[in-house]
Amino acid sequence: MPDVGGLFPALLSEPLVHPVTPMAWVLWMAAVGACLGSFANVLAMHWPRRLKWQWNRDVADYLERTPASLGLSEDAPPGWFGRRSRCPHCQTVLGWWQLVPIFSFLMLRGRCHHCGQRISWRYPAVEMVAAVAFAALAMRQSPDWPVLIQALLLFVLLVLSLIDLDEMLLPDDITLPLMWLGIFHACFIEPATLYDRVVGAMVGYLSLWLVFHIFRIATGREGMGHGDFKLMAALGAWLGWQALLPIALLASVAGSVWGISLIVIKRADRQQPIPFGPWIALGGALQVLELNPVTLWLQVLA
Repeated sequence: MPDVGGLFPALLSEPLVHPVTPMAWVLWMAAVGACLGSFANVLAMHWPRRLKWQWNRDVADYLERTPASLGLSEDAPPGWFGRRSRCPHCQTVLGWWQLVPIFSFLMLRGRCHHCGQRISWRYPAVEMVAAVAFAALAMRQSPDWPVLIQALLLFVLLVLSLIDLDEMLLPDDITLPLMWLGIFHACFIEPATLYDRVVGAMVGYLSLWLVFHIFRIATGREGMGHGDFKLMAALGAWLGWQALLPIALLASVAGSVWGISLIVIKRADRQQPIPFGPWIALGGALQVLELNPVTLWLQVLA
């Protein structure tokens, strides 16, 4: 019987690309990151719409009614592929030169070429964040197969952050496959880490689950969504249980500072919920890039 466990490490031992200069590698990864940042914006816009449309259909089927009879739309929202990008204001199909990450926004001076309406700063901001993250990954990771795995994790964390910021939602369609992919990676690519990652998935979920129920019993209110449990479990499955404390501490501090800042500038009140997923994702991303300051502080204290 073939050694399946050793098959993937053998395949991944081959170099990803031919040797390139460090600067070329960083620039290449930055460009890839900017393109994936643009795609993350698309996914974050369309994924929740597809989910809500499917939920409406499920409700109608359960009630044995048609969506139209419940006042719900029967038309499927645009998919992620197969529909060319359009201006959100005038719906004009955009040319390729209007879709170049970051540079198109600068060339168009932040306005649609057709209708002159302002383009949201979110698009180039997300593209820039992704470009910087991928460049930072390239600076610490040689052009080899493991960089693709880490880049995939960073990309998914970015998509989840955007969806949670918009909808206060971390879809199971993303968090659960992400968790199982981390376990799969440990089983077949890094089997020595399997124990740490399985324990990480369990501890990641149960830690926030306990916090949720303690807070609910003490206050009578729900302090976070169940998607946060699953995202923490996914990060435990990818990074091992050792990474959970630095991630949780950074997410708690960053989320608290953000929430207090919104209250101070009167953009939110004390009772208004804020998404916690982006801060968990930030802690996970910084842990991947080995830039989490909490990890450094814990090492000093140890």
